[in-house]
Amino acid sequence: MAGRWPSTPYQRIARSSDVSEAIKERLKAEYLTLDPVYLMAELTRLQASLWSFAWSQNGLVEIDDISLVEPVALDQFSSAPNVCDHFRYNKPRDKRSLPRNYRTRKDPFEKVWNEIQLKLELQPESYAREIIEWLSEKHPGQYTNSQVRTLQRRINEWRLRDQSYQTKMTQLMSG
Repeated sequence: MAGRWPSTPYQRIARSSDVSEAIKERLKAEYLTLDPVYLMAELTRLQASLWSFAWSQNGLVEIDDISLVEPVALDQFSSAPNVCDHFRYNKPRDKRSLPRNYRTRKDPFEKVWNEIQLKLELQPESYAREIIEWLSEKHPGQYTNSQVRTLQRRINEWRLRDQSYQTKMTQLMSG
């Protein structure tokens, strides 16, 4: 059975030799009448009714308010403004996984950024490790190899800004 899709309970019963043909025919007739879209809408409606019952004060809700007896058409249900769709509920995202646009600590390269920028303009092939070594010689004890990733990010941001600036200037000059 390697490589096959998993069987549904209906398919397993249909293949079973332990179930009589009469029962299989009855199940097949019922299976063919099922509408998955309608069933999903009905499940959603009933779940919404359950939630409204659970959220009501002291659980006291009139049975007419829940409307368990008459089914709702899918298009009527989906357009209802105050219905919470519990099947498609998205959990709130963890704020730690969202991108942030603020600094968590002071930029260690703030005082020497103009020097770094000049070095990058004169030697665009320079990379962060080289610049950290250059800074440690120039300012002993102030910069270490543990700051390479921070400098890489800063250089990357600068190159992206510089590239977009150069593209804009080229468009202005040619147009």
